[in-house]
Amino acid sequence: MNLRSETFDDSFRKWLKPYAYLLAPNRASRAELELARNVRRSRYQLYADNGNFALIGQIVKKYAPDASTLLQAVRKEEKKLRRQARYGELSKPLAAGIVELAGKAQSEARENREKGEAALKKQQLEIGPTRMIGVEDTTMALWLSLNLEPEYLPYTRNDYRRINEVVALRAAAERKALPAELAGSYYPVASALSYDTAYDAGQVFAEQGLERVSMGFGAYMADDHYTDHVIIRDRLIELKGLMPNRYLRTALAAKGFWDGYRKKAGRPPEAFHFLGLGAPIMVGLVALSSWGTTELTFDATSPIKDAVEGTLYVSKPAYLKIRTQKAALRLASGKGKSWDCPCPFCRAFVKKQPFDYEMGSAWFKAKPADAKAADLAPGGGLYGAYPLLSEPKGGELRKAVTFARMGHNHWALQEIMAGLKKNSTSLAKLKRHIEGVVSAYEANTASKTFARAIRFAFKLAAGEKI
Repeated sequence: MNLRSETFDDSFRKWLKPYAYLLAPNRASRAELELARNVRRSRYQLYADNGNFALIGQIVKKYAPDASTLLQAVRKEEKKLRRQARYGELSKPLAAGIVELAGKAQSEARENREKGEAALKKQQLEIGPTRMIGVEDTTMALWLSLNLEPEYLPYTRNDYRRINEVVALRAAAERKALPAELAGSYYPVASALSYDTAYDAGQVFAEQGLERVSMGFGAYMADDHYTDHVIIRDRLIELKGLMPNRYLRTALAAKGFWDGYRKKAGRPPEAFHFLGLGAPIMVGLVALSSWGTTELTFDATSPIKDAVEGTLYVSKPAYLKIRTQKAALRLASGKGKSWDCPCPFCRAFVKKQPFDYEMGSAWFKAKPADAKAADLAPGGGLYGAYPLLSEPKGGELRKAVTFARMGHNHWALQEIMAGLKKNSTSLAKLKRHIEGVVSAYEANTASKTFARAIRFAFKLAAGEKI
């Protein structure tokens, strides 16, 4: 769990029994640092994050206008190609502009690291962690966040491999300098943009004997773009249509890293932490890719952010994210008879703020085409009907709604984790379980494009022919 006052609340911990908390001390408030001390007193595991995701965001914000201009130019050239650009196909002036921006972002990231790394390590150690997210080169994550795809850049696999080699060498040295109790709980951060770069990252981390590793998946999951091809082992694979990058790259990076690590070490890494990965459907897929690693951990702020923005996680009938507006329409139309979620957060909330199903039904008789945000806002026709799905402007009800949804989303993820543990006694059993998860997703998602991407990701994770 990301450490917040809400996630350390007594009822939250009672109902969910967290395994561990994660906090980036260089980004934390004074109150959160005090919470970290309470985490240790309460004997939970405490992960000290390196805070780089927020730093990446600052650099991206600075260069976002330039990146947007370049992306528009790329799209114009791709329109002439009638497909997405492949390596070396962009015009020389545009390619030069992309390289220039990539260089600026990389230099700034390196400068920030050199200035703040020593102070960060001190801050991490001061919160008394049991696990520590280690050294990282944010270059690849920055390029991806600025829409600088590897196909637009002139760099080779060896260039990307070198980035990970430097990190792995630094991590091996850093681990030796840590206190004895942390040396075996240190998670340096690998980087990747594709299957091949992840494969090479797995190899170089294995070469340095780094058995606990992390990788940032937040940039992958924040990518709203689509692709019409992937490259696996230097082989171009045409997808026959666009698929979402967020799902494809997440699957490719996970599978590539484990394949590379196994090839070099003859076995998988001992432990792996997925930074910024909380999408229900992807948790199961990367678990299949990482078969053999006995400890997988995940953290993400998405269960919190999604709760605020009106998105709820479900594990049945499929691993999905559902908008509160869609849930409200389903209830009002009678397709859903009642809000019967068994999670303790929903039960406690609905007991205090019961749903008025008759009010919702009366609203639906006016034959609305859909439930809109205004319908669940104060003054809207469904605001009083479904309090958990409503959007109060503030006050105690807003706090209660956000807390219940946030708790619900974490509860749903714990249900998913429990299912994975139960079905992880053999690779065959896990594969059958994830096959069922993917089939249920295909049957229940409204997006055929997303369904195709998830099926592709499953075939990749399961080692089937692509």
